[in-house]
Amino acid sequence: MGYVDRTLGANERILCRALFPMIHWMGIWTAFLLPLVAVAIAALIAPAAQWHWSVWLAVAAIPFGLWIFATRGWTMLSTEIAVTSNRVVVKRGIFSVQTDEVAIPNIETVQMHQGVSGVALGIASFTIEGTGDDRVEIPPIAWPFLFRKAIEDARGMRMGAQSGR
Repeated sequence: MGYVDRTLGANERILCRALFPMIHWMGIWTAFLLPLVAVAIAALIAPAAQWHWSVWLAVAAIPFGLWIFATRGWTMLSTEIAVTSNRVVVKRGIFSVQTDEVAIPNIETVQMHQGVSGVALGIASFTIEGTGDDRVEIPPIAWPFLFRKAIEDARGMRMGAQSGR
Protein backbone atom coordinates (compact mmCIF):
# COMPACT_ATOMS: atom_id res chain seq x y z
CA MET A 1 0.00 0.00 0.00
CA GLY A 2 1.53 3.27 -1.14
CA TYR A 3 1.49 6.77 0.28
CA VAL A 4 -1.53 7.85 -1.76
CA ASP A 5 -3.54 4.81 -0.67
CA ARG A 6 -2.71 5.48 2.99
CA THR A 7 -3.67 9.15 2.79
CA LEU A 8 -6.97 8.92 0.94
CA GLY A 9 -9.70 10.99 2.57
CA ALA A 10 -13.32 10.08 3.05
CA ASN A 11 -15.02 9.55 -0.33
CA GLU A 12 -11.70 10.16 -2.13
CA ARG A 13 -10.61 7.71 -4.81
CA ILE A 14 -7.63 7.33 -7.09
CA LEU A 15 -8.41 8.25 -10.70
CA CYS A 16 -4.97 7.73 -12.24
CA ARG A 17 -1.50 6.56 -11.23
CA ALA A 18 1.35 7.81 -13.41
CA LEU A 19 4.08 5.44 -14.55
CA PHE A 20 7.61 6.18 -15.61
CA PRO A 21 8.17 5.48 -19.32
CA MET A 22 9.58 2.13 -20.37
CA ILE A 23 12.41 3.94 -22.17
CA HIS A 24 13.64 5.27 -18.78
CA TRP A 25 13.67 1.74 -17.32
CA MET A 26 15.49 0.47 -20.41
CA GLY A 27 18.02 3.28 -20.03
CA ILE A 28 18.99 2.42 -16.48
CA TRP A 29 19.24 -1.29 -17.30
CA THR A 30 21.41 -0.45 -20.31
CA ALA A 31 23.69 1.70 -18.14
CA PHE A 32 24.01 -1.25 -15.77
CA LEU A 33 24.42 -4.09 -18.27
CA LEU A 34 26.34 -2.55 -21.18
CA PRO A 35 29.73 -2.22 -19.40
CA LEU A 36 29.34 -5.73 -17.94
CA VAL A 37 28.55 -7.23 -21.34
CA ALA A 38 31.48 -5.37 -22.96
CA VAL A 39 33.91 -6.73 -20.36
CA ALA A 40 32.49 -10.26 -20.65
CA ILE A 41 32.82 -10.28 -24.44
CA ALA A 42 36.35 -8.91 -24.29
CA ALA A 43 37.34 -11.49 -21.67
CA LEU A 44 36.09 -14.28 -23.92
CA ILE A 45 37.89 -12.96 -26.99
CA ALA A 46 41.29 -12.06 -25.54
CA PRO A 47 43.21 -13.25 -22.48
CA ALA A 48 43.68 -10.68 -19.69
CA ALA A 49 47.34 -10.15 -20.59
CA GLN A 50 46.33 -8.86 -24.04
CA TRP A 51 43.36 -6.70 -23.10
CA HIS A 52 43.06 -3.65 -25.26
CA TRP A 53 42.54 -0.12 -23.85
CA SER A 54 38.86 -0.34 -24.80
CA VAL A 55 38.39 -3.26 -22.40
CA TRP A 56 39.89 -1.23 -19.57
CA LEU A 57 37.56 1.62 -20.52
CA ALA A 58 34.62 -0.77 -20.22
CA VAL A 59 35.90 -1.94 -16.82
CA ALA A 60 36.19 1.69 -15.70
CA ALA A 61 32.60 2.33 -16.88
CA ILE A 62 31.16 -0.35 -14.56
CA PRO A 63 31.03 1.92 -11.45
CA PHE A 64 29.35 4.69 -13.47
CA GLY A 65 26.79 2.24 -14.81
CA LEU A 66 26.10 1.00 -11.29
CA TRP A 67 25.77 4.58 -10.04
CA ILE A 68 23.28 5.50 -12.78
CA PHE A 69 21.34 2.28 -12.19
CA ALA A 70 21.18 2.83 -8.43
CA THR A 71 20.35 6.53 -8.37
CA ARG A 72 17.86 6.65 -11.23
CA GLY A 73 16.31 3.32 -10.28
CA TRP A 74 15.91 4.43 -6.66
CA THR A 75 14.30 7.68 -7.79
CA MET A 76 11.82 5.89 -10.04
CA LEU A 77 10.99 3.21 -7.47
CA SER A 78 10.49 5.70 -4.65
CA THR A 79 8.33 8.19 -6.59
CA GLU A 80 4.56 7.93 -6.58
CA ILE A 81 2.43 10.18 -8.79
CA ALA A 82 -1.35 10.09 -8.71
CA VAL A 83 -4.51 12.03 -9.44
CA THR A 84 -7.30 11.50 -6.93
CA SER A 85 -10.77 12.91 -6.89
CA ASN A 86 -9.51 15.65 -4.52
CA ARG A 87 -5.84 16.33 -5.38
CA VAL A 88 -2.78 15.75 -7.52
CA VAL A 89 0.02 14.12 -5.50
CA VAL A 90 3.73 13.63 -6.15
CA LYS A 91 5.50 11.67 -3.40
CA ARG A 92 9.28 11.24 -3.51
CA GLY A 93 11.44 9.12 -1.24
CA ILE A 94 11.07 6.16 1.09
CA PHE A 95 13.07 6.99 4.21
CA SER A 96 12.75 10.75 3.88
CA VAL A 97 9.45 11.57 2.22
CA GLN A 98 8.72 14.79 0.33
CA THR A 99 5.26 15.40 -1.08
CA ASP A 100 3.93 18.01 -3.45
CA GLU A 101 0.16 18.25 -3.58
CA VAL A 102 -2.35 20.62 -5.09
CA ALA A 103 -6.06 20.41 -4.43
CA ILE A 104 -8.22 19.94 -7.52
CA PRO A 105 -10.34 23.07 -6.87
CA ASN A 106 -7.15 25.15 -6.58
CA ILE A 107 -5.72 24.15 -9.97
CA GLU A 108 -5.48 27.12 -12.31
CA THR A 109 -3.29 25.77 -15.12
CA VAL A 110 -2.04 22.39 -16.30
CA GLN A 111 0.90 22.71 -18.68
CA MET A 112 2.05 19.64 -20.57
CA HIS A 113 5.64 19.71 -21.86
CA GLN A 114 6.23 17.30 -24.73
CA GLY A 115 9.04 17.57 -27.25
CA VAL A 116 9.40 15.77 -30.56
CA SER A 117 10.84 12.64 -28.93
CA GLY A 118 8.11 12.82 -26.28
CA VAL A 119 5.44 12.79 -28.97
CA ALA A 120 7.08 9.82 -30.66
CA LEU A 121 7.48 7.88 -27.40
CA GLY A 122 4.26 8.99 -25.69
CA ILE A 123 6.07 10.80 -22.86
CA ALA A 124 5.44 14.22 -21.30
CA SER A 125 6.13 16.17 -18.14
CA PHE A 126 3.70 18.54 -16.46
CA THR A 127 3.67 21.75 -14.50
CA ILE A 128 0.50 22.17 -12.46
CA GLU A 129 -0.04 25.60 -10.97
CA GLY A 130 -2.65 26.40 -8.40
CA THR A 131 -3.81 29.42 -6.50
CA GLY A 132 -1.16 31.18 -4.47
CA ASP A 133 2.20 29.43 -4.44
CA ASP A 134 0.87 25.96 -5.28
CA ARG A 135 3.03 24.43 -8.00
CA VAL A 136 3.66 20.77 -8.73
CA GLU A 137 6.30 19.58 -11.19
CA ILE A 138 5.57 16.15 -12.65
CA PRO A 139 8.60 14.39 -14.17
CA PRO A 140 8.30 12.72 -17.57
CA ILE A 141 5.59 10.06 -17.45
CA ALA A 142 4.07 7.54 -19.83
CA TRP A 143 0.53 8.00 -21.20
CA PRO A 144 0.37 11.73 -20.45
CA PHE A 145 -3.02 12.23 -22.07
CA LEU A 146 -4.63 9.77 -19.65
CA PHE A 147 -3.04 11.68 -16.78
CA ARG A 148 -4.31 15.01 -18.09
CA LYS A 149 -7.77 13.51 -18.68
CA ALA A 150 -7.84 12.29 -15.08
CA ILE A 151 -7.14 15.84 -13.88
CA GLU A 152 -9.90 17.21 -16.08
CA ASP A 153 -12.29 14.46 -14.91
CA ALA A 154 -11.52 15.35 -11.29
CA ARG A 155 -12.12 19.02 -12.01
CA GLY A 156 -15.41 18.13 -13.71
CA MET A 157 -16.51 16.03 -10.75
CA ARG A 158 -15.73 18.90 -8.38
CA MET A 159 -17.61 21.39 -10.57
CA GLY A 160 -20.60 19.03 -10.75
CA ALA A 161 -20.55 18.59 -6.97
CA GLN A 162 -20.42 22.36 -6.42
CA SER A 163 -23.24 23.13 -8.87
CA GLY A 164 -25.41 20.41 -7.32
CA ARG A 165 -25.45 22.10 -3.91
